[in-house]
Amino acid sequence: MRFVLIGLCLGYLSCSDGTMEDSGRYRESAAEDKSASEDSEAPKKKRVSLPEETFEEEGDEIALENDASGEDNKSEEVETREEKKAEVEEKEKKDEVKVNDQGEVVFRIKQGTGTGAWNSPEDPIIIRPGSTLRIYNDDSTSHTIHTNSFSNGRLPRHGCEARYQLSNVPSQGVACKFGSNLKPTGEGFLDDGEIHDHFTWRQGTDRGKVYIKVVP
Repeated sequence: MRFVLIGLCLGYLSCSDGTMEDSGRYRESAAEDKSASEDSEAPKKKRVSLPEETFEEEGDEIALENDASGEDNKSEEVETREEKKAEVEEKEKKDEVKVNDQGEVVFRIKQGTGTGAWNSPEDPIIIRPGSTLRIYNDDSTSHTIHTNSFSNGRLPRHGCEARYQLSNVPSQGVACKFGSNLKPTGEGFLDDGEIHDHFTWRQGTDRGKVYIKVVP
């Protein structure tokens, strides 16, 4: 009897140990299957690589745009320089002092001037300090130049000599010598109160005005 019980106990323990081992192996296998299932179900992350050519093409386009912009800027600079040069040349031409063979600036009072201005602001007499202005009268109206004789030599004498003539400008004209201390007038003119037509000038009007511009 005792041997039977011992045998039964040994058999039970042996069976029990085998069951436990089988159970452990089962649990390990189930865990591995679950982990593999989760790995298969999880979304895979895709690796995306951008082509290098894209950046190179964009870089080339930017470089081309910069080159085109630089060319436009250079073209604008050239045009600006040419415009400024043209403006300077036009101003120099406009302010040119024209003289005859004797080195005199010549001005002719036009027929039909009458009591009006001898010339206009758009077409002034242009002289320099020290210039000699020779005036001729082609008008049927008598004209004589009036100047301020107390100008410290800046302006010629009244009537430009011919002993301060108060008669019409003679046929050979009159030479009016301006002083070297005469100052440039910029874009303006000599004061018409100091130099004008002796016979027809009226202050505050256009009558008898003589527009004279002095350049350096």
